[in-house]
Amino acid sequence: MLLYWVQQCLLLVSFSCTMLLQVPQLLHTYKTKQTDGFSTYTMVMRMLSSVCWFVYSILVSEWLIVASSVVTFGGEIMLMNLKFTYDKKQSIYDENENETDAHTSNKEHDVHI
Repeated sequence: MLLYWVQQCLLLVSFSCTMLLQVPQLLHTYKTKQTDGFSTYTMVMRMLSSVCWFVYSILVSEWLIVASSVVTFGGEIMLMNLKFTYDKKQSIYDENENETDAHTSNKEHDVHI
């Protein structure tokens, strides 16, 4: 009986940690709008892991693990969305910056001629 309660407490603690795991990263990414250090491969592997845990937990009827897997997968989807959104905006900004630099250098070149 004691072992059962220890297992349930550990499950609840790990569930809570998993629920809070991605919150700091999501907030930091949203505030800074920077995703330069994010590995797409790692994000995909974490999503795949969440799907595997989800299927396993359904099979063994562990509903806290089901919830944890869904939350982890959802967090990874949000981070992936932020990564592609901010990376796209950054590449557009870089293109505009390069065009501005090219026009500026042409104008400077024209002045010297």
